[in-house]
Amino acid sequence: MKRELKFYKYWFAPITKKQLIPSFSFSKNVQGYYFTRNWSISWFRYCLLFTVTITSDFNEDRNIAHEKNVARYMLP
Repeated sequence: MKRELKFYKYWFAPITKKQLIPSFSFSKNVQGYYFTRNWSISWFRYCLLFTVTITSDFNEDRNIAHEKNVARYMLP
């Protein structure tokens, strides 16, 4: 399992009232052998992104691994 923690800075712009409120987002995705979850918090001009990638068995066919990952991680 690979974990990354990255900081990004927005392009320079004046601070607005909207930037005083933190923005939270979450996404998940399955692509073949890989299942990825992303959490991000944007506040002022900075974004904190936390990503977790889970890798399935590479010995399986990619389509079969994809179907198993969808069933395991994407469906409730």
